[in-house]
Amino acid sequence: MAIKTYFVSATNGNNANDGLDNVGVGLATATWTDVTFTLTQAGHGYTFAAGDIIYISGGTGATVDSYEVASSTANDIVLVETSTLHRIGNASDFAAGDLATGDITSSDGPWQTIDKAMNVIAAGDDTKVYCRNEMIYSESPIIDTAVTSTTQTCTFEGYGTVLGDDIQITMQGTLLDSIATRIHYCFKNIIFDAEGANVNAVSLASYEIMFRKCKFINATGIGANCAQSTWFWDCDFNDNDNDGCVCGNGSAFFNCRFYRNATAGIDCSGTLICWNCTFFSNAGNAIDGGTANETHLIVINCTIDGDSKDTTRGVSTSAATRGMVAIINSIVYDCLQGDNVLSDRRDLLLNDLYNENTTDHTGSGSDQEGTFASGAPDFVDEVAGADYTLNSGSPAVSAGHDEDDNMDIGSHQRPAGGAGGGMIVHPGTSGGARA
Repeated sequence: MAIKTYFVSATNGNNANDGLDNVGVGLATATWTDVTFTLTQAGHGYTFAAGDIIYISGGTGATVDSYEVASSTANDIVLVETSTLHRIGNASDFAAGDLATGDITSSDGPWQTIDKAMNVIAAGDDTKVYCRNEMIYSESPIIDTAVTSTTQTCTFEGYGTVLGDDIQITMQGTLLDSIATRIHYCFKNIIFDAEGANVNAVSLASYEIMFRKCKFINATGIGANCAQSTWFWDCDFNDNDNDGCVCGNGSAFFNCRFYRNATAGIDCSGTLICWNCTFFSNAGNAIDGGTANETHLIVINCTIDGDSKDTTRGVSTSAATRGMVAIINSIVYDCLQGDNVLSDRRDLLLNDLYNENTTDHTGSGSDQEGTFASGAPDFVDEVAGADYTLNSGSPAVSAGHDEDDNMDIGSHQRPAGGAGGGMIVHPGTSGGARA
């Protein structure tokens, strides 16, 4: 197994490059000063910013790797002694000595397109591709190689100026694949924008994929059209003309948001887990469970706002399934129908809040456990789904089910010092929406 790190830049990249750094430098003879972690070449002619990456291909006392730049002048390039960046080497590993001519090359620089990186991925490599946020990536890249080992992952991660800064890039087009197998990929910090011109923002037949801090928006069809075993964490599915996400068996959503999709928020054909998610004004069903036998639907600490009955059902399951449904610590509000849970005793509705639905339960029903709340949820600002944090007087505060009975119902816990506890709120906010 080889560990590979590559770089993509829509502005400064070139697909004829080797993609080994995010700058593109070709020093001649450089001198290494061990005590100050400094490369010196008089008049090297390159401008580095702190956090830039250069690639060293060898030399006396050097280790072939990518290294983080701390600072630079016209003559000197200071490297970071111990980098905190993922997969980036430490200048402290160098030994004293001169680097021979051509040994520090820092590569030709980054590639220009995500698809170029896709074409280089090797099945046996543990690969990470950093994509810089400098301009929109107008392309529809195609996944054509699966990572074969379960201990390896191919990751595409957006960044701003410093690796790991969690700045998202925007890709206008559709993420596609040419294979239908488990691929062991991760996509992080990417806005998949169909731009109102593409049917789907993501359209994949492959699986074993994780999306982290991504957005799927503006599709004329489906935001993310995926297969089975696809997981999403801290993602947004907004303003798509069909479903926010279509997925298969074993899919899961953690801390995600589904706003203004023209049909379902989630339409899953198999077992589905939905935890700590928020749904606003999805015109079909907010959560649509699988139709096959032995498929299960688990909804925990979610907030579903039908927006004046715009949503047909908050939680829907098919009469064809013989699986089980659990709706726990969740708010189902202002929908035409709250749920259509179909069996009793085998399903579980536990410490939920149902309010302002035309009909709360339309199936044959489930035994309801714990304490149900029925009063208005009393959000900080529900207009346009702005902020689903609970006001202090909300009947959902400290009404959820946990070991100590102090968890709030819904996807947004009261801030520290409030009555509730135990779940997360969205980073950098008091629990408001991230449209």
